[in-house]
Amino acid sequence: MNATDTEFPGGPAIPTRLDIYVADGCTTCAESARLAAVAADSCPEIDVRAVHLSESGAEAPDVVVAVPTFVLNDAMVSLGNPDEGWLLAELKEASSTK
Repeated sequence: MNATDTEFPGGPAIPTRLDIYVADGCTTCAESARLAAVAADSCPEIDVRAVHLSESGAEAPDVVVAVPTFVLNDAMVSLGNPDEGWLLAELKEASSTK
């Protein structure tokens, strides 16, 4: 198990991942990039990824209906930019779940 894995009883370890969906022309996505950097610095055990939907071949799951959208372990946690403190608390809780 590596540093980005969360182990669940009776099952294999799975990575804890935050995907932040952004696109060109988004007026609030610069703040999303800042939050991504803060999350990556504050929670190095979590795989933080910015997914640029404007790039060729980029796809979004069905839970993404607008940008920015924050998706933690395949579940939408915020449509729009969340409060920084709230986001970090959610990430710490997700990474400590075993």
